[in-house]
Amino acid sequence: MDVSAWDQVLDHVDRVVAGHTGTTGALEADVAGLLAQAQADGFVDRELDPLDSARWLVRLLQVEEQVHTGDDATLSTVRVIITRWLHPGRLDV
Repeated sequence: MDVSAWDQVLDHVDRVVAGHTGTTGALEADVAGLLAQAQADGFVDRELDPLDSARWLVRLLQVEEQVHTGDDATLSTVRVIITRWLHPGRLDV
């Protein structure tokens, strides 16, 4: 079973928060590529620039890692923020 680019983005979230990452530049490049693929798949808003979004996402995760209290609720909140920010807008009709 293939893992979607969106699932891989969320896997990166978990790895960054756990402190298992490479250099910031390499992480940004990986995430930007995944975001571009997730855009092509319809999971990420196509109006967002993948590289700029990756930079913001990586920085958000790095800050979260610094303030993380070990509480899973903190990670869950970050995942909700990321999902709401990156997913295309939905019409609530």
